[in-house]
Parts: sequence; C-alpha cells; structure tokens
Amino acid sequence: MAALAILLFAPQYENRAEQNSDNGAPSLTELEVPNEAQKKQIKDLIRQIAEVEVSIAAMKNDLEVLGKVQDGKSVINVAATYMGTAGNIENRYFINETATIFWDGDRLGKFQFFRRQAKVRGIYIIRKTVTADSMAQAAESGALDVPISILVQETLESGRGIVTQFKLPGPGQDSIKDHNELVESGQGKQEVATIYLRKVDDRLEVLRNHLQFLRDTERIIRYLIRHKIQSDHYRYDRTRSIK
Repeated sequence: MAALAILLFAPQYENRAEQNSDNGAPSLTELEVPNEAQKKQIKDLIRQIAEVEVSIAAMKNDLEVLGKVQDGKSVINVAATYMGTAGNIENRYFINETATIFWDGDRLGKFQFFRRQAKVRGIYIIRKTVTADSMAQAAESGALDVPISILVQETLESGRGIVTQFKLPGPGQDSIKDHNELVESGQGKQEVATIYLRKVDDRLEVLRNHLQFLRDTERIIRYLIRHKIQSDHYRYDRTRSIK
C-alpha cells in the first residue's frame, strides 16, 4: 500500500525550469519543480488549510468545556468503520482514525492524524501517522515549503514489519538522498527507510489529503458541541415541570 509524505519543495530548486519536462533527466537528489498553475494550486491549498486551522482554534474553549483539552492537546476520535467486500470476511478491513491537536496557546500549533487499517481476519495491519505544523504563517507569507511527514508502519501477513517515512526536504537542505534513520514511534525508536517524494502531483495530493483530515476533524468537533448543547437542553426539558 502506498503512502505519501511531504515537506513541500524548497525554493532553492525553483530555477530548474526543465525538471517537469519529460525530456529532463530524472534525479534522485532533486525535486520536480512546479509550474505556475501548480504553484497557484499549492498556495490555495495552504490558504484553505490555514483557514480550517483558525476555525478549529476558535472552538478550543468549547473543547475545554467538553474535557477534550488535556496536557496541551486534544484527541478526537474521527471515524471507526469497515471497508472491503461485503460478505467476504477475507477481504474486510476495520479502520479507525484519530486526530490529535497540539495547542500553542490558543492557536493550533501542530496537527497529527492517525489511521489504522487492519484485516478482520488475518495479520495485515497498516498504520499511518500524518504530522504537520501549522500552516498559518506559510499562508500569510505565500511560502511553498510547508512541513508534513507521514510515517507508515506495516505488519505483513508473514508477520514481517516494514517502517517507512515519506517526506521532502525543507529550506536550506541541499541534499535529499534517501537513507535510513532512527524515528520515534509508538514502539520506541525504530530504524526507518526515509524516502523523498519528488513529483509535484504527489505533493499536491498530500496537501489535499491533509486538508480533508482537518475538515473531518472540524466536522466531528462541531458535532460534539451540538450534541452537548442538545443533551443540556433535554436534561432541562425533563425537569421543567419540577417547581
């Protein structure tokens, strides 16, 4: 199963005008450069992401009332569902998704989205952890380098475990050679194959996915707030006749 990660392209590569050309030589140490239309798409996605971050931050007080702010973060259960072929237990998967908001005062400082997909029958499990710092500043400055990384942990049917981190370099990084590194995970430090994604289309897809993760989280938070208001009303309504 493929996964993506991003630290959206660094400015020092923007002068390679022919990198998007089919005639250009492929490179394992440089990134594909976006054209003007793609740059516009990237900036628009970053702007939308920043807007949703602000919307979520505006509900922090409500999350505190709900008891959803603990130790500087909020953990939101986004989804739990089944997917796959109905009636075929061998091809059914259970999926659960959790969002964690790390607060920087009253601002959203960092957002993490965790998705676990496990076979209903069998061993195969895949865990994806998407982590991104706030994009508010990038949206204000029109920057194109926004940090997102995705850690993928797979347990295959054979029982073998594979850990991969997909990402792109940030500003000031002159080398983007794939390598292995130690990464902190739920199981402690693990040796991880770090792979840089070089295609612009991949970076755009990551931003779109991240935007959707934020919107899903925003939707669940609004639901929790509405549910609390309705529950309070029903509790009062049951006792209205008591003098």
